[in-house]
Amino acid sequence: MISRLVAGSLLALMLGMVIGTPILVQNLALGEPPKVYAEVVYAYFGLQPFNQNVSGLYGRQVMSYLFVLNVTNLSDQLVIVNNFQASAAESMWFFNATVSATGHYFNATEPIDFEWDNKTQVRYMDRGGVGFGSSNGIVSRSESFQEGNLYYWSGNTSRLVALTGMVEVSGLALQALKAGKIFVFSNVGGKVYGSRLSISGAYVIKGIELQNIQNKEFVYNILLKPNQRLLITGDGIEVVIVSES
Repeated sequence: MISRLVAGSLLALMLGMVIGTPILVQNLALGEPPKVYAEVVYAYFGLQPFNQNVSGLYGRQVMSYLFVLNVTNLSDQLVIVNNFQASAAESMWFFNATVSATGHYFNATEPIDFEWDNKTQVRYMDRGGVGFGSSNGIVSRSESFQEGNLYYWSGNTSRLVALTGMVEVSGLALQALKAGKIFVFSNVGGKVYGSRLSISGAYVIKGIELQNIQNKEFVYNILLKPNQRLLITGDGIEVVIVSES
């Protein structure tokens, strides 16, 4: 497990979001930022059976993945949410640190025991910082988009957002998926419409149990009913639930 502290902007957070690396982020925004909560409500991990004629991929242990986040603007203000992050790992945790008057961090402490449980842990940045870390990473994904109508959240509204991709998965990560109990992380960033004030996106870690389908596909679902399916629209990030008769 690697230990490292990163202070400052969302860019520093994104660069440090390598699985196995604890991150500490400081909030430098002035004023009282509106809170936005994002939680993983659906996740899919599936091994890809490539044909031997597929050059460059045959014989590789490649996995496709999908995270669906339920993103809720908890304020009355119109906000722009255009930075999204989600990840999965065998272990995840928050840790505490003290922030000095000059913005330096010290006395960072990590938990000794971070065994799996199905609790949801939430942190918001106040005047201090948020520290989090993970080990035996499965996948990590972050996306930043230019501002547009698609990324405007009215006050007290929720929308679904998808983060998808394909990665080569390690043997240890596959073992964690097969064991069926992992952690997922989510966070969003953005700003208040017409202002330079950043939103306060929740940092969320929760333990989830996966449905194991023949040791090849792994699903977490607290979103869909049996007669519903996902429709990913627009530029591949906005999600609509479609009901089938």
